[in-house]
Amino acid sequence: MKNRLLLVLAAILICSLCFLLSACGKPEGLANSNDDLNQELNSISIQFIKALNNRDEKTISKLTLSNELAGLVGKSLKLTEITPIELKKENDKYINTLIVNTSDKSTSFIYHIYYEKMQGNWKIIDYETLGLSGDCKVTDDNSTTTLVLEVPDITENPINKKQIISTLNKRAVALGAFSFDIKDIEQDRLQFQMSGFSNEFITMMFHTGRVEFITEKGQVVATNSDILKASSEESDGLMQVDIIFNDEGAKKIAQATSENIGRNMEIRLDGELIQNPIVHEPITGGRIRISQFNDKILSRALVTYLNFGPLPCDIEIMEKRTASNNKRLIRLIS
Repeated sequence: MKNRLLLVLAAILICSLCFLLSACGKPEGLANSNDDLNQELNSISIQFIKALNNRDEKTISKLTLSNELAGLVGKSLKLTEITPIELKKENDKYINTLIVNTSDKSTSFIYHIYYEKMQGNWKIIDYETLGLSGDCKVTDDNSTTTLVLEVPDITENPINKKQIISTLNKRAVALGAFSFDIKDIEQDRLQFQMSGFSNEFITMMFHTGRVEFITEKGQVVATNSDILKASSEESDGLMQVDIIFNDEGAKKIAQATSENIGRNMEIRLDGELIQNPIVHEPITGGRIRISQFNDKILSRALVTYLNFGPLPCDIEIMEKRTASNNKRLIRLIS
């Protein structure tokens, strides 16, 4: 009986050791496999981005599944750095994300490149690009900050919460955030989480963002909804913001400037005066340039609010928590 018990115990011990050995060996093999795949797709992505920039349609056709992508060649720029950021799987496809810096320090790009395996080879099936204002760098950050946001009038207008989440998502991407998360946690609460918060980011991210053009008599001539597109660039150490109005906005600004030559036209952000230029002549082309911005943060924020619109209501930061981690993130270099 004793010998039989010893045999049973020995068998259990051997099975346990086999299980532990296989469990320990498997993650290493998977890690090596993932590293190889990551390296392979990063290499293809870098070739693809360079081919796009060089208008090399032959290479683009070789790397892609659809010949249509060969016609989507990009603007030729001097690339200074291509940095792979992340590879993630969605169903049977992989998405490779990279940051591209150029010699033009005012512009950088995020590339999302989509892959599918066809007959044993990885092929690019699609890609997306996002242009950012400024140069970018990838850094390691040791903390994640969580903000709990209060939406005061959410019970009166429930649709506001969806609009807020949509607008904050667009703002975060436009301002250079890469790893972030927005959650609906309570009826009048949202949670925003991102690695490496800065006061600059918070200032730009959570303002309501209402922009108004107002005459000396107090007439509101145009707002965010009258803007088609806005952009900013640096000139002689100062920032300037270029604004293109939509058709309705162009008519409004043309009439207002025709009637107010020699007078000031206030530009207000959330009720605060940020510029007060003098109208010298009618603006009939639907385009204006706001110059002499000393504040880069303000000019970048203004462009973001004009392009993506204001929040539908004011929000308030109710709670801030910071926890240690080890994440990579993308920061804009001012």
